[in-house]
Amino acid sequence: SHRISLALRDLGPFEARLRDHLLPLAAALTAELRVTPFETRRLELELAAHNDGAFLSYHTDIHRAGADPRATLRVLSGVYYFHRAPKAFCGGQLRLHELLPRGEAEHFVDIEPEHNSCVFFPAWMPHEVLRVSCPSRRFEDSRFAINCWFRKGV
Repeated sequence: SHRISLALRDLGPFEARLRDHLLPLAAALTAELRVTPFETRRLELELAAHNDGAFLSYHTDIHRAGADPRATLRVLSGVYYFHRAPKAFCGGQLRLHELLPRGEAEHFVDIEPEHNSCVFFPAWMPHEVLRVSCPSRRFEDSRFAINCWFRKGV
């Protein structure tokens, strides 16, 4: 399987607040990550919960949103982490791989899902979420993340 997690795409009243906070960051993130400048056509958001045994296998985030002329392409990816204190899970690191064909890449960096932290990276960067261990299996003890993707028109 490719992914074990729970995901929610409708963030209700929080969606507008997140957009208002994230959209102004696009230019600075683009410059910092040395991505070719682009106009953000759309911001895609998702709330993910990873509980015991959850993971997301090796992939990139470049996806087209349909085949019509208004289609968009993911350019930047972001993850905001939050969880209960004290932390009741282990694992769930974001593993960023070097840009080589799968199986040839030897180097990677693991980013801990620390509470109230955020990471951004180019959407074309191969990555995965390592398996989570949550002994209680209670939903509220999960590894939570808000994933975001800045999209440009194609």
